[in-house]
Amino acid sequence: MTTDFCWLAACAIHDTAPDVERVSFIDMNGLWKFARAHKMTAMIAMALEKVSDHPEEIVENWDRWKKAKDFAVRRRMLFDAERAQIVSYMEEQGIWYAPLKGIVIQDFYPVYGMREMADNDLLFDPAARATMRQYMTEQGYTLEEEGSAVHDTYLKKPLYNFELHVSLFSKKYHDENLSAYFLDAKEKMQKDEDNGTGWHYTDDDLYIYVTAHAYKHYSARGTGIRTITDNYVFRHAKADTLHWDYIDRELEKLDILEFDRTLRSLSEQLLAGTEPVSMTALSREEQEMLTYMAGCGIYGSMEHAVENRMRNMQKEGGSVTGLAKGKYLLRRLFPDGKRMKAYSRTAEKYPVLIPLIYVKRIWQALFHKRKYIRMELNAVGKVKKK
Repeated sequence: MTTDFCWLAACAIHDTAPDVERVSFIDMNGLWKFARAHKMTAMIAMALEKVSDHPEEIVENWDRWKKAKDFAVRRRMLFDAERAQIVSYMEEQGIWYAPLKGIVIQDFYPVYGMREMADNDLLFDPAARATMRQYMTEQGYTLEEEGSAVHDTYLKKPLYNFELHVSLFSKKYHDENLSAYFLDAKEKMQKDEDNGTGWHYTDDDLYIYVTAHAYKHYSARGTGIRTITDNYVFRHAKADTLHWDYIDRELEKLDILEFDRTLRSLSEQLLAGTEPVSMTALSREEQEMLTYMAGCGIYGSMEHAVENRMRNMQKEGGSVTGLAKGKYLLRRLFPDGKRMKAYSRTAEKYPVLIPLIYVKRIWQALFHKRKYIRMELNAVGKVKKK
């Protein structure tokens, strides 16, 4: 399924009709579930609609694929319009801002709506945090998550989800290299020429940030196949403006150069042509990365998150013992003060209240996150010693 899926993604990117006979042998229900897990239903639909003049005759349940594509296009239109209003308010108030991640990357894809997104991310002046909180609330948004160091998450029905960032990586929680490198998120940005307060990364520094963000997810919960397509379309859309000597040097500072080199070669192998690529044609590193990403889905998996956290707590090469699992569960039940302060502004301001926050956290989990707790306990049980 994985290689067929990547083949169809390549066909969509290159605007090429997939081979009818090969498509007819694909398990469409399995393909649908895989595409949904990786939030790539629109892209795959754009490939399948080119199978023939009448895809419904070949593609099982074609109607749901068409609806998924149409919804992705409509969703982007709505997000673009809503984001324009938010940015307009920032301009009026003299608040500097910079679009992040998918907002920028989506324009590198050849077709509007091909790259799906669940939310929009904007970096803005930390001094305007209270101002934006009031504005977003007045616009009907609910502050779903207030991050003390990174972003605030705002939701509004039926589908709007905006993450307003005051920084990119938390020095209290994320990789120390990443948080130190991006400590001043605006430092390497340049002023937009066509607006009042907008800023942007150069193509080189945007690639570095996008890669660092992908690695953050890859090394934690995992990240899905859309990371591979993002890498491919970015490199090819900006082939004339990327300076690889500089990029490689900066990625080496972050200790993620080898990750990026494998990602680059894998994306090129899978997506440069429109002929199916077998797993055996990939290097061992590429096979491992593809297999890992295929099992993650767009937001990673609980099992990967638990295993990665647990192994980070072990000595290099140490086995995951029952004692190690117990230590992990205790740490999850009672995170250290550093992590509590990273995700609770109350804990950051009033450390003396951390014991009460532990009690509140456990109480809320028991009544509102029982399903999540069961999933994590099951994941702990599945971690193998290796």
